[in-house]
Amino acid sequence: MRTCLVVDDSSVIRKVARRILEGLDFHILEAEDGEKALEVCKRGLPDAILLDWNMPVMDGYEFLGNLRRMPGGDQPKVVFCTTENDVAHIARALHAGANEYIMKPFDVALASSSIPNATRQEPLRVMVVDDSVVIRGLIARWLESEPDMVVAASLRTGLDAVNQIERVDPDVAVLDIEMPDLDGISALPLLLSKKRNLIIIMASTLTRRNAEISFKALSLGASDYIPKPESTREAGAAEIFRHDLVEKIRHLGAKVRRATPVSPSSPLAPGSDRLHELLPRPVAQPQLMRRAFGTQAPRALLIGSSTGGPQALMALVTELRPVIDRYPVLITQHMPPTFTTILAEHLARSSHRPAHEAVDGEIVKAGQIYLAPGGRHMRVARHGTDAVIALDDGPPVNFCKPAVDPLFTSAIDVWHGGVLAVVLTGMGSDGMRGGKEIVAAGGSVIAQDEASSVVWGMPGAAANAGICAAVMPLDQIAPKLVRLFSGDRS
Repeated sequence: MRTCLVVDDSSVIRKVARRILEGLDFHILEAEDGEKALEVCKRGLPDAILLDWNMPVMDGYEFLGNLRRMPGGDQPKVVFCTTENDVAHIARALHAGANEYIMKPFDVALASSSIPNATRQEPLRVMVVDDSVVIRGLIARWLESEPDMVVAASLRTGLDAVNQIERVDPDVAVLDIEMPDLDGISALPLLLSKKRNLIIIMASTLTRRNAEISFKALSLGASDYIPKPESTREAGAAEIFRHDLVEKIRHLGAKVRRATPVSPSSPLAPGSDRLHELLPRPVAQPQLMRRAFGTQAPRALLIGSSTGGPQALMALVTELRPVIDRYPVLITQHMPPTFTTILAEHLARSSHRPAHEAVDGEIVKAGQIYLAPGGRHMRVARHGTDAVIALDDGPPVNFCKPAVDPLFTSAIDVWHGGVLAVVLTGMGSDGMRGGKEIVAAGGSVIAQDEASSVVWGMPGAAANAGICAAVMPLDQIAPKLVRLFSGDRS
């Protein structure tokens, strides 16, 4: 049996972690600080370590440095598990030798995907397709350092990928857009025709053309996208790119492995979201605590989303016209600049209502969809009798910029208990803390359910925190919102 050492000064967190990890067939050891954890490791190194950062006597960083200097100390997989949400912490943790970094609270799905030994599966097979030998080499080195991933092939063109996919048989493909012989958007449908459950992550530079192509790729069946940094020589940008890429591969790969197999002969309906065909059939889930909807009439709709969010948002706003016409709708989607510009245009076309990237200082009005621009946090503030947009260029929150929590928390000062928030599909736990504050102020939170989410990280964190009045499939959220904004409180 594998062994996991849980290091946290909170006995409650250690108890929760023990319950989750024992269910994943781990033998659990515990330590309440870094010094005691080192004593445990000197007696015998565990297979994995779940490590808190802020502890008395010896914190997580100091422990990790001491561990990695021990004979054999480079072997245990170390997962930082903390409430800290500053991007500087993740960079410091990875530099200190951590293999992964997750936010509290975590659940079985996050634990099993972040501690690969828990799943006892073969490593994810990743095919890297990019005409840049530098990018291919960089990504290959990153992925080969992950214990749950292996580079199955490193190829120069889309044509090479199409010709070799049956031999390589990857779980995930990282696909560049601009390549000779056959570009990424042309290779995408050919790859899916040969392997329908292939997870494809489009990689591109931040140009309007590539952003438009990435959105087209999502409609053709790509699972997600990731923007390449302008220069891999910038340590901070490269480290964030590495973290985001590894997380996307890990979470999307874990999702498709749990999915019900799709028959290769079943046709793909035009415009359908292929990811929903890969999702498992609904199964009985543990009963989550629900709270009643707030008694105050909602006066604004706030939505947060990440991985899988563009498709979910476009499906949602199509059915939200009765709400949009009478109330302001504010959305934060984890997305870089240029991409948010394109997303706003897609939301306007899907909803047949005005949608645009929010502008600092503009008055928030009913009949409009406001989208947080990439690279800036969107908040709302009170200016006289008006609610106005307040954009800021502060540090990332929950590793994201824009982040959902700043929008959620700021709305309380403007609308008090008249806030209705929705947390859609996405990795991490962004939106959970802001959702807690909304509920404490008298507002309400709805989360997308696991079966219809591409990744049940953000909505799962909100649901497991016990702050949601409803957890429901994507196609049921819009009708529920229309009823709530029409006066139904049930």
